[in-house]
Amino acid sequence: MVRGVFVLGRLCRDLGVTPTTPIHRLTGAAQQCRASAGRDGHMLNQTNREGSKGFSTDHTLSELACNVYISEGKDRTIIDAIVDSLSNTGTDSSSKGVSIMGHVFIDSTYNRTGITLVGSTSSAIAQGAATVSAKALELIDLRKHRATHPRLGVVDHISCHPLVQDGNTMSHARDAARKIARLLGEEYGLPTYVYGTASYHDGETSLAEIRRRFGYFKPQTMHGTTQVWKGASLDAEHQAALRAHPPAFGPSVVRPEWGIACVGSVPWVVNHNVVLNTPDVAVAKDIARRVSERGGGLQAVQAMGLEVDNGVEVACNLLDSGVSDATQVDDFISRVGQQDFGVQVVRSYQTGKTIQELRRQLENAIL
Repeated sequence: MVRGVFVLGRLCRDLGVTPTTPIHRLTGAAQQCRASAGRDGHMLNQTNREGSKGFSTDHTLSELACNVYISEGKDRTIIDAIVDSLSNTGTDSSSKGVSIMGHVFIDSTYNRTGITLVGSTSSAIAQGAATVSAKALELIDLRKHRATHPRLGVVDHISCHPLVQDGNTMSHARDAARKIARLLGEEYGLPTYVYGTASYHDGETSLAEIRRRFGYFKPQTMHGTTQVWKGASLDAEHQAALRAHPPAFGPSVVRPEWGIACVGSVPWVVNHNVVLNTPDVAVAKDIARRVSERGGGLQAVQAMGLEVDNGVEVACNLLDSGVSDATQVDDFISRVGQQDFGVQVVRSYQTGKTIQELRRQLENAIL
């Protein structure tokens, strides 16, 4: 079954430039804004865990995307309320810029929804993501949630990405991720981990590393023959992981109705899934291991074998499409599947929009 996709309208905020400013001129406009405001930088000041973590209040204009993954994909009343929460957010003069809803992917099979925001400042993106997250925490109880896709929390994962590649934009994505993490941890009391360039360590922490600490890749229960994940909880393993690796923000105690959150900033990630003509999830898991970089397969590819309606698929994250693209992944899985398991690829698909599509949406919102 092809899982539902729909696109929502715009939610615009006051932009500190004229409405006719084209998106490709925003860098120049941002320089003027910085000069008039007396600010000379947008880099986030890093401090130790006991410090203020020095968040910048700079509103440098950029082109950013933020994916918010919510652990609900079946109850449309809840999903609609989460999405609609953005339209009830008032203008905040402290976060000048545009933040719009770029895309919503409701995945009923995985009981999971991906909400993509695009924005022109880290503050606008952070406020939008925090609004969505707050409504999700209000409406979803992880203790009642079951799904065949791994998850650690109600607000399972938030990723911030630059939509253009230059020397400064990744720092804006990092700023947005840290602002979101601080809001979730300090204002809502949600244990929140950071990864990628948002990490506070000398070396970047990866999302997979955090997830592995909490058993993300291991199903916690079985429902008949179906593997089921429940998320981070009060069990001894998760509590030990919290004590050994305290979150960047929030308490080191899990609220079982919420779980934990992971927030990070990385280059744009393509979610690419490959459906196989077998019901055997063990085959999908084996192929996923082989195609992933960790298993000796393609560089910059992460993969999991998961159950879907009437079958299985290899769910892949392409961390750098310039290194390994969707065609290479399809060819690899098709070859290994046929040679070693006698299975074939039924189809492959991607769950989000391209960078070009998101940039056009942001430009249209500004013009």
